[in-house]
Amino acid sequence: MKKILVAILVLALVAPAMAVTFTGTDLGGGKARISYNVPAGEVLRGVALNVNTTVGTATIANAAAVTAIDPKFNTFIDYAFSNPTGYAIGAGNPLALPTGAGALTTFPASTFVLSMGALDQAGAQAGVTGAGVLCEIQYVTTGATIHVMADTIRGGAVVGDAVTQPTAFDIVLVVTVPSCRDHLTAAEQVEYDKYKTARGAAFDMTSWCWQFQCRGDANNATENVAKYRVYNLDLGILLANWKAKVDTANPAADFDHLSENVAKYRVYNNDLGVLLTYWKLKDTSLTPCPSYMP
Repeated sequence: MKKILVAILVLALVAPAMAVTFTGTDLGGGKARISYNVPAGEVLRGVALNVNTTVGTATIANAAAVTAIDPKFNTFIDYAFSNPTGYAIGAGNPLALPTGAGALTTFPASTFVLSMGALDQAGAQAGVTGAGVLCEIQYVTTGATIHVMADTIRGGAVVGDAVTQPTAFDIVLVVTVPSCRDHLTAAEQVEYDKYKTARGAAFDMTSWCWQFQCRGDANNATENVAKYRVYNLDLGILLANWKAKVDTANPAADFDHLSENVAKYRVYNNDLGVLLTYWKLKDTSLTPCPSYMP
């Protein structure tokens, strides 16, 4: 078995190029999918793709980050290289070192090789035809570009008895950053949307997710040498918006995130009551708002 696996590696290094294509898809949430397409009449027998983060920050946490592996690719060549004793087809994972032969074992990792082949139970190169999903990769990321190319050490992909160096491609991982709205309750989201409807989609509502806004903090700051969180400036902002409606109110002074009175005042008696409840309190005496977005 080890001789067959080594032969696949050697073949990938010395054989001439033929055609096969790989493509990438961002699935959202930091997950990338790599798919393959084998030309009609050809057979894909082995794959070696270098996967590298080129823009932003993206790493895989462990070997379990690679999922949805096409079961036809049942032989993990570099894993077998590092674990030759009693290796069985299907054991291990496709993660390989980008610097030489061997399984990847150090994590987190931002650069690695996907190394796998398709063998039958006797160790012959069974191969794969048609199109399918090679695997999916779950990243821990803040948004990044992932570059995928033929691995220069192993050669790319073995098609028939030859090698192809498939065209490189990028996968741009788009990570949705939670907005302030996502931190609000369903009822608060309804009120939040009223402001957006009245003032436009670009209207800034982040004040509703300040740490102590719902406790009467209308300026997101402490005051006085005593470091009061709710004090004179907050009262001034509330008074400046007294009886303001959704089309004019500063949402930072709308402490209860509700309208009041048949006139639908956004800043009114309940908001004053909130401010008075927490008047002259310091951060150490306050509990952060449930909607707090660090």
